[in-house]
Amino acid sequence: MACDKPIGLGLIGCGAFGEFCLDAYGQMDCVRITAVCDVVKPAVDAFAERFSVPGWYDPAELFGRDDVDLVHIATPPRTHYELVMQAVAGEGAFAESGSALRLRTIANLYGQTIHLVAARDSGIENVGDLRGKRMSLSTEDSGSIVSARTVLQAYRVPEWRMVRNYDPPEVAAQLLRDGELDAFFFVGAAPVALIEQLIAEGTAVLVPFDGVGRDRLLARYDYLSSAMLPPGTYPGTDGLETINVATLWVTNVATPNTLVYAMVKAIYNPNNRPQIEAGKIGTSFLELETAMTGSPVAFHPGALQYFAEAGILPAPVNPSLPVPKP
Repeated sequence: MACDKPIGLGLIGCGAFGEFCLDAYGQMDCVRITAVCDVVKPAVDAFAERFSVPGWYDPAELFGRDDVDLVHIATPPRTHYELVMQAVAGEGAFAESGSALRLRTIANLYGQTIHLVAARDSGIENVGDLRGKRMSLSTEDSGSIVSARTVLQAYRVPEWRMVRNYDPPEVAAQLLRDGELDAFFFVGAAPVALIEQLIAEGTAVLVPFDGVGRDRLLARYDYLSSAMLPPGTYPGTDGLETINVATLWVTNVATPNTLVYAMVKAIYNPNNRPQIEAGKIGTSFLELETAMTGSPVAFHPGALQYFAEAGILPAPVNPSLPVPKP
């Protein structure tokens, strides 16, 4: 299919998965690779040469380019959240670039669940019980550790009150099996296979997020939402109160309104629902009712146009004023 103006795509992550993605995009007439980025210099240089595009070692540079309409993050999933939130807050690599000012949300695609996984015999029934326990917060460069610290602060459990380590989930899971760890945090679309296995074998249970701590958490962070895991999501679970992190589809403010409108309309078209259901992950997967929730930045005008037509956009008090962020 020919396009008058192909979508400019930037890739973050020049590993094996990034190569797989770019090979797939290369077969699409409506997509043009415009930039690549990774912290590993040889990988960036190889990709930049292969696809004849600029290569960057700083994601802020890629986010700020005018010819990047969409960004595909092909790094490990635990880093996605951190990258976008740094861009929103103008922190880390984005501290001096100002590229956060160009960021716009298209939609909240689905919820990733914050899991607190505890050893069955640990005696941990709520977040407060973590005091004095052996706890893995996940690796220092992960999105899970950001969420873990956010939860602990809301529930007023100081990190120093726990025996902490910073192992990746796979290592933490094995330590739990071996009786050398009491609990660990993990953020991911439920059900997570690793956690599913721990529960099925009788090693672990999930700890709910409820009470005053949850209320503090939701009041402070608009990209978090209360959620209920449906019965049967994990073996033997009848439903669980938890917290979701919004998985946001973001773009550059310069992306044409007509393009964003067409993409959003296609995704939420009822005729496409069977294909979407077939690939469903997480909670509230591509549901129109949650499309405008959980965004810490403004929505793209093209997305707002569709959401207004769909009847989920709050009407502005004065038609001449911008629509407020939901």
